[in-house]
Amino acid sequence: EDKRIYFSGDTDFIPEMKHLGVIDIALVPIGGVFTMDMYEAVDCILSINPNIVIPVHHLKSEPQEFKRELNNQSNINVVILGAGEKFNY
Repeated sequence: EDKRIYFSGDTDFIPEMKHLGVIDIALVPIGGVFTMDMYEAVDCILSINPNIVIPVHHLKSEPQEFKRELNNQSNINVVILGAGEKFNY
């Protein structure tokens, strides 16, 4: 439906992410175990500047803290999903 979705997978914030172009929804890890941690994920999302971000791989982190930190620095909508929960854009 003409939406650009970026799923970063298990990664760190890499320079190439700054050149993705317009992203509607970004899914990024925030757990910090073999992936970027919450603060690196905030920097990543501020760089990508999607309309919506969905934090993933957050078993060892607090998604609400990620949301607060990002909301303090931007107007990007943070959607926190529970296991098996669906999201309609």
